[in-house]
Amino acid sequence: MTGPPTPPGPAMRSIGSGNKRSSRFDSLRALDDPAVPARRPVDNAGSFRAGDDPRQVPDAEPYDRLAGEFPHWLTAATARGSVR
Repeated sequence: MTGPPTPPGPAMRSIGSGNKRSSRFDSLRALDDPAVPARRPVDNAGSFRAGDDPRQVPDAEPYDRLAGEFPHWLTAATARGSVR
């Protein structure tokens, strides 16, 4: 018996800054690592490292980087029948 498709979860994005070897952001990086579809049906997480000094990043770049994967998430979630 099969039920309705599993919801893909919200599309989540995060921004981190500082030392890229720091463990402070390991949990955010780990969200983007689980194999798809083995751990979740649609890749719904991602992150953007804004460098050591995020004030040096142009204002538009974080928005472009964070929203850039959304069309792929939406296509995949729609193909699974999770989003209409």
